[in-house]
Amino acid sequence: MHHSNRLNLDMKLIKKLILILAITPLMLLVSCKKLMNPEPKDLIAPENYYSTEEELQVGLTGVYDILSQNGVYGSNQSFWLVFTTDEATSRLDLRSEPIANYSYDPSNARLTNFWRQLYLGIERANILLANINKPVIDEAKRNTIKGEALFLRSYYYFLLVSGFGDVPLKLEPTSSVVNTDLKAAPSKLIYDQIIKDMTTAEGLVQDVAMYNSSGIVTDNGLKFAGRVTKSAVQGILARVCLTMAGNPVNDVSKYPLALQWAQKVKDSGRHSLNPSYSDIFVNLAQDKYDTRESIWEVEFYGNNTGGYLEGGQGTGNFIGILNNTTANSIGFSTAYVRISKKLFDNYAVNNGVSLDQRRDWNCPNFVYTADGSKTIQTNVWLYPSGKYRRELEVTLPKDRNYTPINFPLLRYSDIMLMIAEAENEVNSGPTLKTIELVNQVRRRGFGKNSIGEIVKGITVNNQGSGYTGIPTVTISGGGGSGATAVAVVAGGKITTINITNPGSKYISAPTINITGTGTGATATAFISQITDADLTPVQTANKLAFLEAIQKERSLELCFEGLRKADLIRWGIFHKTMKEFAAYSDANGGTSLGAVPAKNLATKHLLYPIPSHEMSLNKSLVQNIGW
Repeated sequence: MHHSNRLNLDMKLIKKLILILAITPLMLLVSCKKLMNPEPKDLIAPENYYSTEEELQVGLTGVYDILSQNGVYGSNQSFWLVFTTDEATSRLDLRSEPIANYSYDPSNARLTNFWRQLYLGIERANILLANINKPVIDEAKRNTIKGEALFLRSYYYFLLVSGFGDVPLKLEPTSSVVNTDLKAAPSKLIYDQIIKDMTTAEGLVQDVAMYNSSGIVTDNGLKFAGRVTKSAVQGILARVCLTMAGNPVNDVSKYPLALQWAQKVKDSGRHSLNPSYSDIFVNLAQDKYDTRESIWEVEFYGNNTGGYLEGGQGTGNFIGILNNTTANSIGFSTAYVRISKKLFDNYAVNNGVSLDQRRDWNCPNFVYTADGSKTIQTNVWLYPSGKYRRELEVTLPKDRNYTPINFPLLRYSDIMLMIAEAENEVNSGPTLKTIELVNQVRRRGFGKNSIGEIVKGITVNNQGSGYTGIPTVTISGGGGSGATAVAVVAGGKITTINITNPGSKYISAPTINITGTGTGATATAFISQITDADLTPVQTANKLAFLEAIQKERSLELCFEGLRKADLIRWGIFHKTMKEFAAYSDANGGTSLGAVPAKNLATKHLLYPIPSHEMSLNKSLVQNIGW
């Protein structure tokens, strides 16, 4: 599907013109000050609006629109607020970016905008829900709109409470200019409300499409990922419950509930892993949907030219392969994110061959030059993140700071890993089922479902003699293709043979033929096995070992998708992991600025400070500890 298909049904999620014409006069747009202290001129009276299904849909579009704003996933939740973990360092001199180096304070503009945008989305949802029963429309359509609005409001509260802790809980639209100071509600109460409303929403929203084994849609489910579906609600509920079960709420009773919701997604039969890991992100860049894998996405559109202001800055630009010129057609990318050597080295290799295909997609070893050619980087710390690649975009021109690449909010591999984590807690250890789920994610990552088996290594059986030059190594047979190798000669003998391309789809060991000036050298190739991807017995020995394996796997699979920081916090290891990363960076050749965030990190950074502007407006708020 292309973006023209994204203007689908009555949602028209990304059509900014509708938003400008209809939402602006309707909603409270300027700031939290106006959310809490509105002036009558900012509103169209509800009795003059929400009279038709179309007007309800326009209101819902306004609730969705918050997701793509720079204050949320346009740049904050895709980059600024989430990227400084042990997965990445930065091209930026982070000393000039307080939010990225943990030297920010309550006056930080990015945090203020994050807070404001989320409460703006909540207010839009509250207004819509207060008027949901007004028009005479089909009840099924009404329920769908209600369910999506309830879920989105809850999701915005989830971002607030997990980021700031206790915050005001506001479930009705602002109706008075007096008595607008709202005390912060306890986090536990907010989480309970989130679970309650999301549970209600799960029974109201539509299903995602069901596909048969041939890839044919067999029902009337939604075929695009920008709209909330049952699977999205169920999966996010699992994430909410895992968050509650961990630090700082530590309500371990939520592990069974997390397992229940994640299992519902799996049991629906509507989802499966894309055979190719890289294709997930090719699809995101090329405006295609694969709802079997990518369950929920933030919609971005265009490059902020031609009247549509719905592009994102994180995907492809801040997180992309460096191309700091508009002289070529690759696509402009500031590539602020650089991968960490720790992440790179966690991917499996064998004799220099990358067994885990995710490594070279997520951690490419090149940047672009002005003519569009590639410059190879020899220092891993200088590698960019390649998860979102502008060269694959179909929207032109690609020379802007904004991209149409959607941001993945929930993928099926995440569901599988959440099931494994929750069941490990519930059962006090791994089961064959949960081990298999993690192994399935790893096998896909190793290319077992797409490229099959590769030439894993070549053993020199006889070094031969008389080799005065570099002989030719030919790899043939074995049912596969594409493998290449080069011989290393020392003292007239072939000492080793290095694989330069492992090839694909081998079903047996190919034959090695060596031709050149010398004689007598022979070698044997061996291919990978499907079990190469599987967790080791040590990793599945007990509850703690399996949890640590899952923690590592989530980073390998979901890096640069905005989840690592929240994961480390809920596991209670954020501070410890970052301090260890600072030491690792210093000991392993990290750039001088790379570990600045980790070194600045303090325990107070588990929560953001309440923005000082909001503290000045709402006298009932109490600042978080340490700020």
